[in-house]
Amino acid sequence: MTLFKAPFIVLGFIMALTGFSSFKTLPDAPDSIVAAPPATTFQAYTYGEMPYATAPRPETTTTSTTTTVWVEPKPKSECEQALQIALNVGWPADQLATLARVLWRESRCSQGPVLNPDDPMSGSYGISQINGFWCLPTKSNPQPWLQQRGIITECVDLYGVETNLQAALAIYRNSGWHPWGIK
Repeated sequence: MTLFKAPFIVLGFIMALTGFSSFKTLPDAPDSIVAAPPATTFQAYTYGEMPYATAPRPETTTTSTTTTVWVEPKPKSECEQALQIALNVGWPADQLATLARVLWRESRCSQGPVLNPDDPMSGSYGISQINGFWCLPTKSNPQPWLQQRGIITECVDLYGVETNLQAALAIYRNSGWHPWGIK
C-alpha cells in the first residue's frame, strides 16, 4: 500500500505547483470564445492535444491537431488606460508606479471631470487633481504657469485626461512629486 502512496503524493505536489487540480478533461469552451476572429483586437491562443500518458504502440500512428480560438481581451481599467495615456504623453516608465498611486488617491482614476472644491486656490482639477494654483490668474501673476507654457488656456482644459497628464508631467518635471504631497 505505501508503495503506491509515494508516487501519488509526489504527483499531487507537482500538480499543486503547476496549477492542475485534477486529471479531468477540460470543459467545453464557453460561448464567449468564438471560432474565428471578429476583429484584429482579439488575441489568438493555440491549444494542442494533451500528451499520451503511455507511449503508443509501434504499429499505430498518431496525429496531432491544434485548434486556434479567439478570446476577447479583458477591457483595461480606467487606471490602466490612464497609465497608457501617461506613457503616450511622455511620462517616464520608472515613475508610473508612483503616478498610479497618485491617480488612485486623487481621483480613483476617474476619467470624468473631477473637481475638488475643498482644495485651496479654487479647487483641483481632473484625474491627477492639479491645484488651481497652476492655472488660475492672480494679481501678481495674471498669466498662470500652465498657460505660460502653452499646455492649457483655462483650468477646465484639465478635465481632459491627456491634457491633465501632460500638465501633471510638466509640474512633475518642475517640482517633482511635492505638489501631490509625495517626497
